[in-house]
Amino acid sequence: MAWTEQQNEAITRRDCGLIVSAAAGSGKTSVLVERLLRILMDDNPKHCVPADQMIVVTFTKDAAAEMRSRLYQALDEQLQQQPENQWLYQQQIRLQNAHISTISSFCFELIRDNVAEQGITAGFRVLNETENRLIASKAADRVLNHWHAEHPEKMQFLWDCFCEKDDKPLETLVMELHTFLGSVPFRDVWSEKVMEGLRQPLERSEYHHLFLKQLEQQVQTAVRLANEAADLAACAYDSVADNNLLPRVELDAQCLEKVLHLLQAQESDAQKISSILQEKRQNCGQFPRKNKHTTDLEAFERVKQLRKQYEAIEKKVLQILELTYPYEADDLAVNARLMPLLLELEAEFSAEIWKEKVCQNALGFDDAERMALELLAELTPDGKIRPTALAKELQDYYRLIMIDEYQDSNNKQDDIFKLLSRNCIVPETGELRYGDNVFLVGDVKQSIYRFRLANPQNFVHAITDAGSAESVCDHIVLNRNFRSVPAVLHFVNFICGSLMSAACGDVEYNEAESLRPGSAVTELLPPEQQKVTVAVLSPEEDA
Repeated sequence: MAWTEQQNEAITRRDCGLIVSAAAGSGKTSVLVERLLRILMDDNPKHCVPADQMIVVTFTKDAAAEMRSRLYQALDEQLQQQPENQWLYQQQIRLQNAHISTISSFCFELIRDNVAEQGITAGFRVLNETENRLIASKAADRVLNHWHAEHPEKMQFLWDCFCEKDDKPLETLVMELHTFLGSVPFRDVWSEKVMEGLRQPLERSEYHHLFLKQLEQQVQTAVRLANEAADLAACAYDSVADNNLLPRVELDAQCLEKVLHLLQAQESDAQKISSILQEKRQNCGQFPRKNKHTTDLEAFERVKQLRKQYEAIEKKVLQILELTYPYEADDLAVNARLMPLLLELEAEFSAEIWKEKVCQNALGFDDAERMALELLAELTPDGKIRPTALAKELQDYYRLIMIDEYQDSNNKQDDIFKLLSRNCIVPETGELRYGDNVFLVGDVKQSIYRFRLANPQNFVHAITDAGSAESVCDHIVLNRNFRSVPAVLHFVNFICGSLMSAACGDVEYNEAESLRPGSAVTELLPPEQQKVTVAVLSPEEDA
């Protein structure tokens, strides 16, 4: 097979860890298998790695099975050409027990081999989702009933904040908090950081600054739309004297810019800001209509559409200014009182769940990463993560760590992979990093599991850090697509390039990220099959 320059680099490079951005259709799986195969067959003892000293993590069991099967077949083909090669024969045997699995399977095996004194034995079984939910539901009932009986004042406060007819909303909230904390490394550290933030005065509160930033971003969008409308309005009529649309839109833009300046100056008087929008809405009058002097009807209609968009933002911002901004300090004070209670309630809920799991000698998937991280990591007094003795032992044993679909890793998985890799501590700062024997493959544009608390920023940070003075990794981009005709790729690049940014989509869709043709597929298909057809569905018509 003829590899591209980028594919060949991903397959053959051995001098550092590699972070590989692999776009859709870029031959990622073939590259993964080829790299593994060549490492297994490398004549250089420094680079040759036995199959049982590799960790290969895929996102699904099916993907792991396919990877193992493709490697086995590739080794089999090599053995047919080199039947006397005992090394390849040994690797084919070792492949059966190699760590090619999902992250959960790897963590469970790690726990079985190193189970600590937590009441669980190595013979534990893995709970399915139905069993897990049932244990959680029963635990929630017991804990809430206990709190109603033993902490009536606390429960009354929580009830007043979240409940009406029953405590089901509180139960749902505690379960959601439990799920979230399950993805957070060192939850106690996270909880203390949250509480410290809530104890800060309003002007120093990071929550207040985040609130203002989000409000400011909405107004910036409205200003941009209003200015675009003003540019179009300027050419919608045949003369300036007859253009009654432009002054109206320019006034809108000026009002929005005033609001933006006040927010950027962190104006604390919500009434001062909202009065600008209220006065504008009261004095705006009827929107100008088309008349005989309107020469560009398309521009006029576009201005109307833009106006609807920025006025919808205005309405939302005004609502926030009137109903939320004035009471922000009070809201933060209530949250500062609420959060310790919710954390205390969730801790008791979590302990009750664990008690039942110990009784059944069973673990859920949410336990796998938590317990694995407890085995691999320890915190220094200044809060830095360090590998445990077990982690160092595993670092010495495993010579290659290859992770697929890294954009869908969560924060705990990110720390686990770092701790398993060699040379994972920055000497100058003591910070945790990706070691020099990792091979991380992903594509932020294909991240779809945020609802499962995946954090694409882990992969973004890996890319950003690669090649820096503190990193022992480099970055390779595979952006040649071998599946689609150029017309499809150009269309995808246009859409994604128009929509995706670091703020929306976690990636700047620039030249490096854009898809490029990787094969002469245009020669295989007739021209009529190489067109892009767009079906536009109107919500009104669909209804």
